[in-house]
Amino acid sequence: MTILRLAHVSIEGLVLDGRVRSLRDNLSKQWSELVYNGLYFSPEAAFLQPSLDFAQQRVNGEVRLRLYKGNAYVLGRSSQEKLYSEEDASMDSLDTFDPSETTGFITIQAIRLKKYGLQMANAGIKL
Repeated sequence: MTILRLAHVSIEGLVLDGRVRSLRDNLSKQWSELVYNGLYFSPEAAFLQPSLDFAQQRVNGEVRLRLYKGNAYVLGRSSQEKLYSEEDASMDSLDTFDPSETTGFITIQAIRLKKYGLQMANAGIKL
């Protein structure tokens, strides 16, 4: 893995939702196969490209690396676009979270979707 790729993937871990990263991984593999087979200008590639572009829109930040004897190590990373919030990581601080809802899958999944909606609203993007 190149140094730049290591830094990029590290920032993606902060700013991309886990499910988006998983889909991006699958789509990237398919896109790479298309390019390898000379199908960059195919309808399939045109179909995949907007999704890959969407996944990268908010990837922005800083990564501190240490290079030592042919290896690269991530020492730290930060991003204004990060999804993680120390405050939200504790269920105690979520005003609208009721522990009795832990059996409600949809309610739990909605936490990440609400956070995404707030980010889009703050960026002036309508959903």
